Amino acid sequence: MALPLTGRRGVSLALGAGLATLGAGPAFAIADKAMREARWKALDALLFGKTALRDGAGMLTLDAPFRAQDAALVPMGLTVAPAAAPSVLMLVIDLNPSPVAAKVAYGPAGDPHLFRARVRVNDYTWVHAVAETADGIFLVRKYVRAAGGCSAPSVGDPATASRDIGQMKLRLARAPLANGAREATLLIRHPNNNGMQMDQLTHYIIPPRFITTIAVHLGGERVFAMETGISLAEDPAITFAFHPRRGAALEAVVHDTSGAVFRKRFALPSLAS
Repeated sequence: MALPLTGRRGVSLALGAGLATLGAGPAFAIADKAMREARWKALDALLFGKTALRDGAGMLTLDAPFRAQDAALVPMGLTVAPAAAPSVLMLVIDLNPSPVAAKVAYGPAGDPHLFRARVRVNDYTWVHAVAETADGIFLVRKYVRAAGGCSAPSVGDPATASRDIGQMKLRLARAPLANGAREATLLIRHPNNNGMQMDQLTHYIIPPRFITTIAVHLGGERVFAMETGISLAEDPAITFAFHPRRGAALEAVVHDTSGAVFRKRFALPSLAS
């Protein structure tokens, strides 16, 4: 069973409706192991239907802190063994109101062996990493202790965030990876307000406006297309890998819930195939 790319806001809306009866938030997380397992069972059914998931130990590694220093900025990473070639990676934060933090589909210019992002974690929770390959869908998980990340106030100035929204930068690692791919980090200025945060001056809830999709192409070929939602942290930093070609530039396209589209082209004059 392929992991479907559902389109803008599809993941957040479908899971939000389907999991409403299970609840979320501190009362759920503090409950017990059985309830946490019930949460994952419901997620499994919604995301994968009757497809049996396979143990990904040895093929897929999830890098996540046991106890997060800042629940609104939790670094997480997925690493795939060199011999595997997944077409889709997924990061699921079980107890977040919108559990799918990222669903990343790779194209011919992308290298799926690493992915990193900063996310919000709303409660003590299992985090699942999923990889779809030609041999099946593989799964690993880690338990993360963090709370309040989805409702945590912004660390930035609202006026500055509004002025700079959509600005992007690209950071390239100096040396290529072992397979010749290049590691890069896409930095996006965006408050990613999720509708759960309070304005610290007015005490009104800040209206939601968050990123829904991020796509990167190299010379017209897809590197990756990512679906995301309210679990992605403020000012996202997405680390990925790609196969460079002489003269080809990277282009990033970002959509958010307001209908805005942000584009940025990054020339790569020093990179060759």
